[in-house]
Amino acid sequence: IKCRDEAGNSAEESSSFSIEVDDVGPSITRVYNKQGTLYIITNEDSKCSYSLDSCSFAFDKGKLMSGEELSHTTSLLKDLVYYIQCRDGFDNPGQACLAVRAGIL
Repeated sequence: IKCRDEAGNSAEESSSFSIEVDDVGPSITRVYNKQGTLYIITNEDSKCSYSLDSCSFAFDKGKLMSGEELSHTTSLLKDLVYYIQCRDGFDNPGQACLAVRAGIL
């Protein structure tokens, strides 16, 4: 960067920086049922939402699960299919939609 004022004085400096791009969404690494609560564990801080209809739902139109870091929960009802999507803090979508169904609880 070089600057010059009206009197003809000048100053010159340089600077460098690097940019790290995060364009990969979270992965679901673990899924389990504990006493009627569905737990979704992700590999990075994220938000997860679900639909009971299909995987092709808009994330912001789904029902948001509790938790905003690595662990996400919701109540799990027998015989319903939960279609789950997760997004990280940069709004990168997860690798895939996960379908979960609870049998006998």
